This record gives sequence, C-alpha cells and structure tokens, in this order.
Amino acid sequence: MSSAPPPPIATGPPLEAPREKGGCLKAGLIGCGALALLCVLLFVGGVLYVRKNPGFFLDIAMGQIEKNYGPDVTETDKRELKAAVEDFKQAIKTNRVRKDKGGNLQASFTSRGGRSDKLTHEDVRQLIRAFREAVGSAPPQTPDTVPTLAPIAVPTPS
Repeated sequence: MSSAPPPPIATGPPLEAPREKGGCLKAGLIGCGALALLCVLLFVGGVLYVRKNPGFFLDIAMGQIEKNYGPDVTETDKRELKAAVEDFKQAIKTNRVRKDKGGNLQASFTSRGGRSDKLTHEDVRQLIRAFREAVGSAPPQTPDTVPTLAPIAVPTPS
C-alpha cells in the first residue's frame, strides 16, 4: 500500500516584520519642524538687522528713485536729495524725526498716481522738502526758490 503524500498545509501570506513606528510621518514632521525653525530664525534676524540699520528700506527706495530720475532733474537736485536723505537717516538713528511730519513724506512717495514712472524736477523738490520737514530743518534756498525783486519805479523830476 502506498500512501499519498499529505496535502500541503495552507498558510497565509508570509508574515511581515513589524514596521518601525513613525516612518514617513516622523521624518516629515522633523523636516517641517526644522524648516519652520529656520524661517523663524531668519525672520528674527531680519527684524534685528532692520532695527540696527533703520535706513535699510530707505536705501532700497533711494536706489529705485535714483534709477528713475527724469531728464529735467539737475545734478544740484540729486545732491540736495542725497544730503536730505543722509540727514533724515541720522535723525532716525538719534530719534529726531518729527512724527507729525511723517505723513508728508509718505504722501511724497505715493502721490504720483497716473503719472509716468520718471521723477520730475518738482517731484524731487517735493521729496527734499518732505525729508527736511520730517527732520525739522528748513530747506536751503536754491536759485529756483529765491524770490526775484521787481524793479522799483522812480519818479523823474519835472
């Protein structure tokens, strides 16, 4: 008598090793946490830099202004504007900026709606006046702001 081999024993799918806890989720959270920390550190560093160098944004704005001078802006206007900006930056550092005149400065930068992108002579003069007023100093007299004297009529003897 011959016997048939026993039927194979049915087993389920092969057993998998237990997974490590965390896996993809853990790595993602660590990576995102590190990125968030880096962003916070960059933000705090930027705030500290701007507090130490308050003229930083003004330097950026002046770079744009200098690129957009119109053809009627003279070298004298450019020098006066640079001097007014330097005075203003010194006033910022020493807390001498007049808070009541800050609106004039903002209006000087934003009141150009609808006009061309080039700054005119009058735009530059307005910026100079606004910087000087914010510092509390009077703008220096320039040839285009000096009043002209009218001739005096002298009666002739008859």
